[in-house]
Amino acid sequence: MSYNGIGLSTARGSGTNGYIVRNLSTLKPRRNDYKPADPYDNEPLIRKPNAELVLHEQKRSIEVKCATLQDELEDEGLAEDEIDRQVGALRERLTSLLKKATEAAALVVTQAAEREAAAKEAAE
Repeated sequence: MSYNGIGLSTARGSGTNGYIVRNLSTLKPRRNDYKPADPYDNEPLIRKPNAELVLHEQKRSIEVKCATLQDELEDEGLAEDEIDRQVGALRERLTSLLKKATEAAALVVTQAAEREAAAKEAAE
């Protein structure tokens, strides 16, 4: 009643039937076919900021400035129409500045992309 030298020579008097059960709780060593990344090999990854988040933060700062102006004008006791007009003018001015800055940044990015494409064509 033994299997590969494991088990009882006879099941008599052991209180068991002598059947040998495989141990399923043992773990076989796993092979590591991959090469672990060397932390000193590569340059540190620098993530680009999310353009949508940057734009949202800029719009938020515009609204904060408008709310600050509105609070100041309300403290001075100006009429509601005058407050709305001044806050609207400030909002329009800041929004137009933001659009100009965004367009200028997009122009720089497209010019850089065009230069890279031209360099690749020249290399080929």
